[in-house]
Amino acid sequence: EIYESLRREREMVSKLHSMAELRTEFVQNVSHEMRTPLTNILGYTELLLLGDLGQLDAQQLKTMTVVEINGRRLLDLVDDLLMLTRFDANPVHAEQSEIDLTEVIEGALETIRPVAERARVTVTFDLEPGLLVMGNVPQLERVAINILSNAVKFTPCDGLINIGLTRAEDAVLTICDTGVGIPSDDLERVFDRFFRAENALEQAIPGTGLGLIIAREILDAHDGSITLESEIGRGTAVTITIPRVDSRVGANEVATDAQSAALIEST
Repeated sequence: EIYESLRREREMVSKLHSMAELRTEFVQNVSHEMRTPLTNILGYTELLLLGDLGQLDAQQLKTMTVVEINGRRLLDLVDDLLMLTRFDANPVHAEQSEIDLTEVIEGALETIRPVAERARVTVTFDLEPGLLVMGNVPQLERVAINILSNAVKFTPCDGLINIGLTRAEDAVLTICDTGVGIPSDDLERVFDRFFRAENALEQAIPGTGLGLIIAREILDAHDGSITLESEIGRGTAVTITIPRVDSRVGANEVATDAQSAALIEST
């Protein structure tokens, strides 16, 4: 009877694994099928907005801008779902090497700057040069873009976003905005999948509720951390830490010295 019970449990576990794999494969296939036409739609929309296919009148320009905004929103959702299904199938892992975090943040800034300009949000930054970390460039750039994108969306016109990158025991990235802020009751839930703060829903601020969880998953894989502080009507401050290369080297040297000392004492 015990063996029969164990056999049933193994069969159930096997079926659950198979269902999870099918779900992951389904989401990935559907997401890929959606991504291709979306990319084409956005490409032609951009050509229309730039006037490359003829000049648009004011109403046409307004309409195509709405198409572009919602197309990009849908593309962001597809990309986020793809990334999450990969995380579910396998823990976040990518080849890491010694990289300049300052250059990574500068790359993210280039991506987000046009979005901020369209939203009439001022972005200022003070980045300490040459901050080296062990990391994966596309993943860490994705973290910065996700946080900056949130800051732009939650900051009203003529608002301000300030970015700082400093050298402490770790590399410390801070992104502070003068946006609408997050209710204190919602702060502990912002890392839940698909969670949207109440004021974001009330003000129809776009978003998938996936950006922060993706950022945290990536940072966990880099031995980093992310914390938020926020106040309604005053804004939000996000702090990200990632171990610096030289601090890791120092920690390894200390550990090696301690091991050597212990070995000497034992002989």
